[in-house]
Amino acid sequence: MSPHEVLSQLQREIPITKVLGFSIQSLSEESAICSLPLNPNINHKGTLFGGSQYSGCALACYSLFLFNVRQASSPTNNIVVAGANIKYLKPAPFDVRVKAFWKESDGRSRFLEHLERKGKARVSLLAHVLDGADLLLTEFQGDFVVFQ
Repeated sequence: MSPHEVLSQLQREIPITKVLGFSIQSLSEESAICSLPLNPNINHKGTLFGGSQYSGCALACYSLFLFNVRQASSPTNNIVVAGANIKYLKPAPFDVRVKAFWKESDGRSRFLEHLERKGKARVSLLAHVLDGADLLLTEFQGDFVVFQ
């Protein structure tokens, strides 16, 4: 599944994706690099709205998760966010990048093994909102679940 195919699915199934201006720059088994523009997500302080950051992080993690589910040849769309936490560290008065990745170094392999063996799996993914110099602005952790 290509980044374009993942983004198309997100835009069809999660309409806010288009409104946010969310896009996927790169996608691999280990990470998703996405972008979130300031303009459609600006708040009254002239910075990126916290709710948009939360949504962008969830979408970046979802992109990584969906890509890996498809890499495992699973056609299921039974994918949900079971819970998430976010920490806003610095304001973002500009466009940002969102990087999603596995919380644990062996998270992907354990996840795929569990999915193959039991037909369902749960994993924690992380996302960081970054400025152009890779300064960490926001930290997100989400628990994602898939079942066939």
